[in-house]
Amino acid sequence: MKLITSSLFAAMLLAAPMVSHAQAVSEAKADSPVYTVFVDTPTGYTFVKLPDGWKFVGAVTQEDARLVQAGAVSKAQSSAKQSS
Repeated sequence: MKLITSSLFAAMLLAAPMVSHAQAVSEAKADSPVYTVFVDTPTGYTFVKLPDGWKFVGAVTQEDARLVQAGAVSKAQSSAKQSS
């Protein structure tokens, strides 16, 4: 009896992750703020204007900085480096 109980308990533990489900993600609100982004062309440093002021968020490559200056870069083309 103990062997059967232990086996059933082990089987339930192994099956537990299969029963879990993903949580729904809320959609973006229409009134979400649009932030201003500034890229300093010579350095590639990138800043975002928040309600509390400008915040340094990282740097982009020199080529990306030139593309931003020319207005020829989209979000998908950017190869931004993250700051830590």
